[in-house]
Amino acid sequence: MFHAMPASQKVLVELVGAQARPFTLRLDAARRAKLDEVAHERHTTPSQLMRELIDSF
Repeated sequence: MFHAMPASQKVLVELVGAQARPFTLRLDAARRAKLDEVAHERHTTPSQLMRELIDSF
């Protein structure tokens, strides 16, 4: 069965690849706020910021 994919998801698949799977990270409010703040400052998303962090290891 095929479901239409919203444009935002199509872009995400192109950026991270078709093999990408969801990952959940539980953060307290202060850490989530910091993540959102830094992502905003860098004009990116929290998810992209986490991908870049992991890539830097």
